[in-house]
Amino acid sequence: MSPRPTQPIRDEHAELLPHIEDLRRLGDRAVTGESIEAELQRSVAFLQQHLLIHAGAEERVLYPQVTELIGAAKATATMSRDHVEVERLSSQLAGTSPSDRGAVARLAYGLHAIVTLHFAKEEEVYLEIMDEAMSADAVAAVYQRMEDAAASLKREASS
Repeated sequence: MSPRPTQPIRDEHAELLPHIEDLRRLGDRAVTGESIEAELQRSVAFLQQHLLIHAGAEERVLYPQVTELIGAAKATATMSRDHVEVERLSSQLAGTSPSDRGAVARLAYGLHAIVTLHFAKEEEVYLEIMDEAMSADAVAAVYQRMEDAAASLKREASS
């Protein structure tokens, strides 16, 4: 069986998932009373420097492509709403004191659940549509544009 055209996007999700699991572990540590300062800082850095950049690249490149393939103007609206919620919860987590264990747990668990489900929906619906409708070269071009958008977003965030 040949690899799916969208495998690079799936691989990127696979690279992000261990960090998403770290959010669940952060929630667990907050509930059990273990030290969470370092884990909280790492999770916030991951969200700000990686996950939100990935979401921005999807908004700029992937979702317009999927909208075109599906042929419906609001085809990706619910997924974009997921991104808004992830950004909101990420911002709240960044502003939460490690001493507010209940808030840390609530936010970490919420982010874990939303992002895990979001990735599953993308892979099971959008990427499947792309695999069926696009050549490997066309998907590779979309992925390259996503990488370019992510690099641009990182530059914007650091300036």
